[in-house]
Amino acid sequence: MGHLTPTAGPAFAFTWLGYAGREAMAGGEGLIQKGLIALALLAVLAFLPRLVARLRRPPSPQPLVPDGHPFHSQRGRLDESTPALPSGHQGGVMKFIKSLVGYLSALVLLLCLPLPASTADYVPQVEVVTTGIYAIVGPLGQRSQENDGLNANYGFIVTPTGVILIDSGASRIAAEKLDAAIRTVTDQPVRWVVNTGSQDHRWLGNAYFASQGAEILAMARTGATQSQQGAQQLAGLERFLGERLQGTTPLPAPKLLTGDSATLDLGGETLELRYTDAHYPGDAMVFLPKHGVVFTGDLVYVDRLLGILPSSSVTKGHQAFKTMAALAPKRIVPGHGRVCDLDQAQRETGDYYAFLVDTLGAAAREMEPMDETLSRYADLPAFRHLENYDSLHRANMNRAFTEFESQ
Repeated sequence: MGHLTPTAGPAFAFTWLGYAGREAMAGGEGLIQKGLIALALLAVLAFLPRLVARLRRPPSPQPLVPDGHPFHSQRGRLDESTPALPSGHQGGVMKFIKSLVGYLSALVLLLCLPLPASTADYVPQVEVVTTGIYAIVGPLGQRSQENDGLNANYGFIVTPTGVILIDSGASRIAAEKLDAAIRTVTDQPVRWVVNTGSQDHRWLGNAYFASQGAEILAMARTGATQSQQGAQQLAGLERFLGERLQGTTPLPAPKLLTGDSATLDLGGETLELRYTDAHYPGDAMVFLPKHGVVFTGDLVYVDRLLGILPSSSVTKGHQAFKTMAALAPKRIVPGHGRVCDLDQAQRETGDYYAFLVDTLGAAAREMEPMDETLSRYADLPAFRHLENYDSLHRANMNRAFTEFESQ
Protein backbone atom coordinates (compact mmCIF):
# COMPACT_ATOMS: atom_id res chain seq x y z
CA MET A 1 0.00 0.00 0.00
CA GLY A 2 1.31 3.48 -0.81
CA HIS A 3 2.07 6.09 1.82
CA LEU A 4 1.15 9.76 2.07
CA THR A 5 3.96 11.91 0.68
CA PRO A 6 4.81 15.29 2.26
CA THR A 7 2.93 17.09 -0.52
CA ALA A 8 -0.03 14.71 -0.82
CA GLY A 9 -1.81 15.98 2.32
CA PRO A 10 -1.79 19.67 1.31
CA ALA A 11 -2.74 18.72 -2.26
CA PHE A 12 -5.74 16.74 -1.01
CA ALA A 13 -6.85 19.55 1.30
CA PHE A 14 -6.60 22.21 -1.37
CA THR A 15 -8.36 19.92 -3.87
CA TRP A 16 -11.22 19.55 -1.38
CA LEU A 17 -11.33 23.32 -0.89
CA GLY A 18 -11.58 23.76 -4.66
CA TYR A 19 -14.39 21.22 -4.78
CA ALA A 20 -16.26 22.97 -1.94
CA GLY A 21 -15.81 26.28 -3.74
CA ARG A 22 -17.25 24.92 -6.97
CA GLU A 23 -20.21 23.49 -5.03
CA ALA A 24 -20.81 26.90 -3.47
CA MET A 25 -20.85 28.59 -6.88
CA ALA A 26 -23.20 25.94 -8.27
CA GLY A 27 -25.53 26.05 -5.29
CA GLY A 28 -24.75 22.48 -4.22
CA GLU A 29 -26.15 20.95 -1.09
CA GLY A 30 -24.31 20.52 2.23
CA LEU A 31 -22.05 23.51 1.71
CA ILE A 32 -21.54 24.13 5.43
CA GLN A 33 -20.51 20.52 6.09
CA LYS A 34 -18.10 20.55 3.14
CA GLY A 35 -16.60 23.81 4.36
CA LEU A 36 -16.09 22.40 7.84
CA ILE A 37 -14.42 19.29 6.45
CA ALA A 38 -12.05 21.51 4.48
CA LEU A 39 -11.36 23.52 7.64
CA ALA A 40 -10.59 20.32 9.55
CA LEU A 41 -8.16 19.20 6.86
CA LEU A 42 -6.35 22.53 6.98
CA ALA A 43 -6.18 22.32 10.77
CA VAL A 44 -4.60 18.87 10.61
CA LEU A 45 -2.09 20.11 8.05
CA ALA A 46 -1.26 23.09 10.25
CA PHE A 47 -0.76 20.99 13.40
CA LEU A 48 0.91 17.91 11.87
CA PRO A 49 4.30 19.44 10.98
CA ARG A 50 4.62 20.80 14.52
CA LEU A 51 3.80 17.37 15.97
CA VAL A 52 6.34 15.65 13.69
CA ALA A 53 8.97 18.25 14.57
CA ARG A 54 8.42 17.63 18.26
CA LEU A 55 8.69 13.87 17.84
CA ARG A 56 11.88 14.19 15.77
CA ARG A 57 13.56 16.60 18.17
CA PRO A 58 16.52 14.80 19.87
CA PRO A 59 15.99 14.33 23.57
CA SER A 60 18.13 16.24 26.02
CA PRO A 61 20.94 14.16 27.62
CA GLN A 62 19.81 12.40 30.79
CA PRO A 63 22.15 12.42 33.77
CA LEU A 64 23.34 9.07 35.01
CA VAL A 65 21.97 7.96 38.32
CA PRO A 66 24.93 7.97 40.73
CA ASP A 67 25.96 4.88 42.58
CA GLY A 68 24.24 4.54 45.86
CA HIS A 69 21.12 6.50 44.71
CA PRO A 70 17.89 4.91 45.95
CA PHE A 71 16.79 4.36 42.35
CA HIS A 72 20.12 2.93 41.24
CA SER A 73 19.58 -0.06 38.95
CA GLN A 74 21.43 -3.29 39.27
CA ARG A 75 23.60 -2.24 36.30
CA GLY A 76 24.52 1.02 38.03
CA ARG A 77 22.99 3.24 35.31
CA LEU A 78 19.99 3.50 32.99
CA ASP A 79 19.93 1.26 29.94
CA GLU A 80 21.35 3.64 27.34
CA SER A 81 20.23 1.40 24.48
CA THR A 82 16.56 2.46 25.06
CA PRO A 83 16.69 6.05 26.22
CA ALA A 84 13.50 7.30 27.88
CA LEU A 85 11.57 10.25 26.46
CA PRO A 86 12.29 13.26 28.60
CA SER A 87 9.37 14.02 30.87
CA GLY A 88 9.10 17.64 29.70
CA HIS A 89 9.23 16.61 26.04
CA GLN A 90 6.69 13.84 26.59
CA GLY A 91 4.31 16.18 28.44
CA GLY A 92 4.46 18.79 25.66
CA VAL A 93 3.64 16.22 22.97
CA MET A 94 0.73 14.81 24.98
CA LYS A 95 -0.63 18.31 25.60
CA PHE A 96 -0.34 19.07 21.89
CA ILE A 97 -2.15 15.83 20.92
CA LYS A 98 -4.94 16.50 23.41
CA SER A 99 -5.53 20.00 22.00
CA LEU A 100 -5.60 18.63 18.44
CA VAL A 101 -8.07 15.88 19.41
CA GLY A 102 -10.26 18.43 21.16
CA TYR A 103 -10.27 20.72 18.14
CA LEU A 104 -11.18 17.91 15.74
CA SER A 105 -13.86 16.60 18.11
CA ALA A 106 -15.52 20.02 18.09
CA LEU A 107 -15.51 20.00 14.29
CA VAL A 108 -17.06 16.51 14.24
CA LEU A 109 -19.85 17.74 16.54
CA LEU A 110 -20.49 20.69 14.23
CA LEU A 111 -20.69 18.35 11.25
CA CYS A 112 -23.30 16.27 13.05
CA LEU A 113 -25.54 19.19 13.96
CA PRO A 114 -28.76 19.59 11.90
CA LEU A 115 -28.47 22.54 9.56
CA PRO A 116 -31.22 25.01 8.65
CA ALA A 117 -32.76 24.98 5.15
CA SER A 118 -30.65 26.72 2.55
CA THR A 119 -31.39 30.36 1.96
CA ALA A 120 -32.14 32.07 -1.32
CA ASP A 121 -30.87 35.46 -2.40
CA TYR A 122 -33.73 36.52 -4.70
CA VAL A 123 -36.05 39.10 -3.15
CA PRO A 124 -39.13 40.01 -5.26
CA GLN A 125 -39.31 43.69 -6.10
CA VAL A 126 -42.52 45.64 -6.59
CA GLU A 127 -43.04 48.17 -9.38
CA VAL A 128 -45.98 50.47 -10.00
CA VAL A 129 -48.05 49.74 -13.11
CA THR A 130 -50.56 52.49 -12.44
CA THR A 131 -52.29 53.87 -9.36
CA GLY A 132 -53.14 51.02 -7.00
CA ILE A 133 -51.87 48.31 -9.39
CA TYR A 134 -48.45 46.71 -9.01
CA ALA A 135 -46.30 44.13 -10.76
CA ILE A 136 -43.61 41.79 -9.47
CA VAL A 137 -41.36 40.92 -12.41
CA GLY A 138 -39.43 37.70 -11.89
CA PRO A 139 -36.07 36.67 -13.38
CA LEU A 140 -36.00 35.31 -16.94
CA GLY A 141 -33.97 32.19 -16.17
CA GLN A 142 -34.88 28.71 -15.00
CA ARG A 143 -36.47 27.84 -11.67
CA SER A 144 -33.84 27.44 -8.96
CA GLN A 145 -33.30 27.33 -5.23
CA GLU A 146 -32.07 30.90 -5.48
CA ASN A 147 -35.33 32.25 -6.95
CA ASP A 148 -37.70 29.72 -5.32
CA GLY A 149 -39.42 29.15 -8.66
CA LEU A 150 -40.50 32.81 -8.94
CA ASN A 151 -39.21 33.04 -12.52
CA ALA A 152 -42.48 34.52 -13.73
CA ASN A 153 -44.51 37.69 -13.28
CA TYR A 154 -47.10 38.39 -10.61
CA GLY A 155 -49.24 41.36 -9.71
CA PHE A 156 -51.60 42.77 -7.15
CA ILE A 157 -54.30 45.38 -6.80
CA VAL A 158 -54.75 47.29 -3.55
CA THR A 159 -58.42 47.96 -2.76
CA PRO A 160 -60.04 49.63 0.28
CA THR A 161 -61.03 46.20 1.64
CA GLY A 162 -57.95 44.12 0.83
CA VAL A 163 -55.45 43.01 -1.79
CA ILE A 164 -56.20 41.06 -4.96
CA LEU A 165 -53.20 38.92 -5.90
CA ILE A 166 -52.66 37.64 -9.43
CA ASP A 167 -51.02 34.18 -9.12
CA SER A 168 -49.46 32.77 -5.97
CA GLY A 169 -45.97 31.41 -6.73
CA ALA A 170 -44.37 27.98 -7.02
CA SER A 171 -44.12 26.97 -3.35
CA ARG A 172 -44.98 27.95 0.19
CA ILE A 173 -41.70 29.83 0.56
CA ALA A 174 -42.32 31.61 -2.76
CA ALA A 175 -45.79 32.61 -1.57
CA GLU A 176 -44.32 33.97 1.67
CA LYS A 177 -41.89 36.04 -0.41
CA LEU A 178 -44.73 37.47 -2.50
CA ASP A 179 -46.64 38.27 0.68
CA ALA A 180 -43.59 40.06 2.09
CA ALA A 181 -43.23 42.07 -1.14
CA ILE A 182 -46.87 43.17 -0.87
CA ARG A 183 -46.22 44.26 2.73
CA THR A 184 -43.70 46.81 1.40
CA VAL A 185 -46.61 48.62 -0.24
CA THR A 186 -49.62 48.09 2.02
CA ASP A 187 -50.70 46.60 5.32
CA GLN A 188 -53.93 45.40 3.74
CA PRO A 189 -54.24 41.59 3.82
CA VAL A 190 -54.42 39.46 0.68
CA ARG A 191 -58.14 38.68 0.53
CA TRP A 192 -58.35 37.20 -2.97
CA VAL A 193 -55.98 35.21 -5.18
CA VAL A 194 -56.83 34.87 -8.88
CA ASN A 195 -54.95 32.15 -10.78
CA THR A 196 -54.33 32.84 -14.47
CA GLY A 197 -53.06 29.33 -15.13
CA SER A 198 -52.08 25.87 -13.98
CA GLN A 199 -48.31 25.86 -14.48
CA ASP A 200 -46.53 25.32 -11.16
CA HIS A 201 -45.41 28.89 -10.47
CA ARG A 202 -48.93 30.20 -11.09
CA TRP A 203 -50.68 28.36 -8.28
CA LEU A 204 -48.65 26.12 -5.95
CA GLY A 205 -48.57 28.94 -3.39
CA ASN A 206 -52.37 28.83 -3.08
CA ALA A 207 -52.37 26.84 0.16
CA TYR A 208 -50.26 29.46 1.95
CA PHE A 209 -52.62 32.31 1.07
CA ALA A 210 -55.66 30.18 1.88
CA SER A 211 -54.16 29.56 5.32
CA GLN A 212 -53.99 33.35 5.73
CA GLY A 213 -57.70 33.66 4.98
CA ALA A 214 -57.61 34.47 1.25
CA GLU A 215 -60.24 33.21 -1.20
CA ILE A 216 -58.68 31.41 -4.20
CA LEU A 217 -60.43 31.82 -7.56
CA ALA A 218 -59.87 30.59 -11.11
CA MET A 219 -61.74 29.72 -14.26
CA ALA A 220 -63.26 26.23 -14.11
CA ARG A 221 -60.93 24.62 -16.67
CA THR A 222 -57.93 26.26 -15.00
CA GLY A 223 -58.86 24.55 -11.75
CA ALA A 224 -59.43 21.24 -13.52
CA THR A 225 -55.93 21.29 -15.02
CA GLN A 226 -54.47 22.18 -11.63
CA SER A 227 -56.13 19.11 -10.14
CA GLN A 228 -54.73 16.90 -12.89
CA GLN A 229 -51.20 18.31 -12.83
CA GLY A 230 -50.53 19.05 -9.16
CA ALA A 231 -48.73 15.88 -7.99
CA GLN A 232 -46.63 15.66 -11.16
CA GLN A 233 -45.63 19.32 -10.98
CA LEU A 234 -44.63 19.01 -7.33
CA ALA A 235 -42.39 16.04 -8.15
CA GLY A 236 -40.83 17.91 -11.08
CA LEU A 237 -40.14 21.00 -8.98
CA GLU A 238 -38.19 19.00 -6.42
CA ARG A 239 -35.15 18.74 -8.68
CA PHE A 240 -35.07 22.55 -9.00
CA LEU A 241 -36.05 23.66 -5.50
CA GLY A 242 -34.93 20.72 -3.34
CA GLU A 243 -35.52 21.20 0.37
CA ARG A 244 -37.01 24.66 -0.25
CA LEU A 245 -40.12 22.94 -1.57
CA GLN A 246 -40.89 21.62 1.92
CA GLY A 247 -44.29 22.64 3.26
CA THR A 248 -45.79 23.09 -0.20
CA THR A 249 -49.22 21.50 -0.65
CA PRO A 250 -51.07 21.67 -4.01
CA LEU A 251 -54.41 23.42 -3.58
CA PRO A 252 -56.41 23.76 -6.81
CA ALA A 253 -58.55 26.89 -6.76
CA PRO A 254 -61.65 26.05 -4.67
CA LYS A 255 -63.86 28.75 -6.21
CA LEU A 256 -64.32 28.08 -9.91
CA LEU A 257 -65.86 30.46 -12.45
CA THR A 258 -68.00 28.99 -15.21
CA GLY A 259 -68.47 30.06 -18.80
CA ASP A 260 -65.96 31.10 -21.46
CA SER A 261 -65.41 34.37 -19.59
CA ALA A 262 -66.29 35.76 -16.19
CA THR A 263 -66.48 39.14 -14.46
CA LEU A 264 -65.57 39.66 -10.81
CA ASP A 265 -66.22 42.64 -8.56
CA LEU A 266 -63.69 42.47 -5.74
CA GLY A 267 -63.12 45.37 -3.36
CA GLY A 268 -64.66 47.79 -5.81
CA GLU A 269 -62.42 46.66 -8.70
CA THR A 270 -63.73 44.96 -11.83
CA LEU A 271 -61.78 42.00 -13.24
CA GLU A 272 -62.65 40.36 -16.54
CA LEU A 273 -61.29 36.84 -17.05
CA ARG A 274 -61.06 35.22 -20.48
CA TYR A 275 -59.61 31.87 -21.50
CA THR A 276 -56.48 31.86 -23.62
CA ASP A 277 -55.64 28.09 -23.54
CA ALA A 278 -52.22 29.12 -24.84
CA HIS A 279 -49.55 27.66 -22.55
CA TYR A 280 -51.62 25.14 -20.59
CA PRO A 281 -55.22 24.06 -21.16
CA GLY A 282 -57.48 26.40 -19.21
CA ASP A 283 -55.03 29.31 -19.01
CA ALA A 284 -56.67 32.73 -18.76
CA MET A 285 -55.91 36.46 -18.79
CA VAL A 286 -57.23 39.12 -16.43
CA PHE A 287 -58.29 42.54 -17.75
CA LEU A 288 -58.97 45.58 -15.54
CA PRO A 289 -61.19 47.75 -17.74
CA LYS A 290 -61.16 50.76 -15.41
CA HIS A 291 -57.40 51.03 -15.75
CA GLY A 292 -56.67 49.55 -19.17
CA VAL A 293 -54.28 47.00 -17.62
CA VAL A 294 -54.11 43.32 -18.56
CA PHE A 295 -52.35 40.49 -16.76
CA THR A 296 -51.81 38.05 -19.61
CA GLY A 297 -50.50 35.02 -17.76
CA ASP A 298 -48.37 32.90 -20.07
CA LEU A 299 -50.02 34.22 -23.22
CA VAL A 300 -47.39 36.98 -23.64
CA TYR A 301 -43.62 36.85 -23.19
CA VAL A 302 -41.28 39.79 -23.73
CA ASP A 303 -37.48 40.01 -23.35
CA ARG A 304 -37.35 36.23 -23.72
CA LEU A 305 -38.72 33.89 -26.34
CA LEU A 306 -42.19 32.45 -25.97
CA GLY A 307 -42.13 28.90 -24.65
CA ILE A 308 -44.20 26.26 -26.43
CA LEU A 309 -44.84 23.14 -24.33
CA PRO A 310 -46.30 19.79 -25.41
CA SER A 311 -49.55 20.97 -23.79
CA SER A 312 -49.50 24.39 -25.51
CA SER A 313 -51.58 25.44 -28.50
CA VAL A 314 -50.13 28.03 -30.87
CA THR A 315 -53.45 28.21 -32.71
CA LYS A 316 -55.35 29.16 -29.56
CA GLY A 317 -52.51 31.39 -28.40
CA HIS A 318 -52.55 33.27 -31.70
CA GLN A 319 -56.30 33.85 -31.46
CA ALA A 320 -56.13 34.82 -27.79
CA PHE A 321 -53.41 37.36 -28.54
CA LYS A 322 -55.70 39.00 -31.11
CA THR A 323 -58.48 39.10 -28.51
CA MET A 324 -56.13 40.70 -25.99
CA ALA A 325 -54.91 43.27 -28.53
CA ALA A 326 -58.52 44.20 -29.34
CA LEU A 327 -58.90 45.34 -25.72
CA ALA A 328 -56.34 48.08 -26.51
CA PRO A 329 -54.64 47.85 -23.11
CA LYS A 330 -52.54 50.76 -21.97
CA ARG A 331 -50.20 48.57 -19.95
CA ILE A 332 -49.48 44.86 -20.20
CA VAL A 333 -48.09 42.70 -17.40
CA PRO A 334 -46.84 39.70 -19.42
CA GLY A 335 -46.22 36.22 -18.10
CA HIS A 336 -42.47 36.81 -18.39
CA GLY A 337 -40.42 39.93 -18.99
CA ARG A 338 -40.86 43.61 -18.26
CA VAL A 339 -44.17 45.42 -18.00
CA CYS A 340 -44.72 46.70 -21.52
CA ASP A 341 -47.06 48.30 -24.03
CA LEU A 342 -48.98 46.63 -26.83
CA ASP A 343 -46.32 47.46 -29.43
CA GLN A 344 -43.60 45.51 -27.65
CA ALA A 345 -45.95 42.61 -26.92
CA GLN A 346 -46.88 42.52 -30.61
CA ARG A 347 -43.25 42.52 -31.79
CA GLU A 348 -41.98 39.88 -29.38
CA THR A 349 -45.00 37.59 -28.99
CA GLY A 350 -47.79 38.45 -31.42
CA ASP A 351 -45.52 38.34 -34.45
CA TYR A 352 -43.98 35.07 -33.26
CA TYR A 353 -47.44 33.49 -32.98
CA ALA A 354 -48.15 34.77 -36.50
CA PHE A 355 -44.95 33.15 -37.81
CA LEU A 356 -45.75 29.82 -36.16
CA VAL A 357 -49.36 29.79 -37.39
CA ASP A 358 -49.14 31.41 -40.81
CA THR A 359 -45.69 30.37 -42.06
CA LEU A 360 -44.91 27.14 -40.23
CA GLY A 361 -48.55 26.06 -40.22
CA ALA A 362 -48.76 26.52 -43.98
CA ALA A 363 -45.66 24.34 -44.46
CA ALA A 364 -47.17 21.62 -42.26
CA ARG A 365 -50.48 21.72 -44.11
CA GLU A 366 -48.59 21.42 -47.40
CA MET A 367 -46.84 18.36 -45.91
CA GLU A 368 -43.38 19.78 -46.44
CA PRO A 369 -40.59 17.78 -44.72
CA MET A 370 -40.39 18.93 -41.13
CA ASP A 371 -36.58 18.84 -40.76
CA GLU A 372 -36.11 20.82 -43.94
CA THR A 373 -38.72 23.37 -42.86
CA LEU A 374 -37.24 23.80 -39.37
CA SER A 375 -33.76 24.28 -40.81
CA ARG A 376 -35.04 26.87 -43.27
CA TYR A 377 -36.47 28.99 -40.45
CA ALA A 378 -33.81 28.34 -37.82
CA ASP A 379 -32.51 31.91 -37.96
CA LEU A 380 -35.18 34.58 -37.51
CA PRO A 381 -33.50 37.98 -37.02
CA ALA A 382 -36.71 39.53 -35.62
CA PHE A 383 -36.56 37.27 -32.56
CA ARG A 384 -32.88 36.35 -32.29
CA HIS A 385 -32.26 39.01 -29.60
CA LEU A 386 -34.69 37.39 -27.17
CA GLU A 387 -33.30 35.39 -24.28
CA ASN A 388 -33.57 31.59 -24.70
CA TYR A 389 -33.85 31.89 -28.48
CA ASP A 390 -31.07 29.38 -29.15
CA SER A 391 -32.43 26.80 -26.70
CA LEU A 392 -36.16 27.14 -27.44
CA HIS A 393 -36.78 28.22 -31.03
CA ARG A 394 -36.30 24.89 -32.81
CA ALA A 395 -38.27 22.99 -30.15
CA ASN A 396 -41.06 25.56 -30.46
CA MET A 397 -41.20 25.07 -34.23
CA ASN A 398 -41.18 21.29 -33.81
CA ARG A 399 -44.19 21.37 -31.48
CA ALA A 400 -46.06 23.88 -33.60
CA PHE A 401 -45.45 21.84 -36.77
CA THR A 402 -46.70 18.72 -34.99
CA GLU A 403 -49.84 20.57 -33.86
CA PHE A 404 -50.68 21.47 -37.46
CA GLU A 405 -49.81 18.03 -38.77
CA SER A 406 -52.41 16.52 -36.45
CA GLN A 407 -55.21 18.82 -37.61
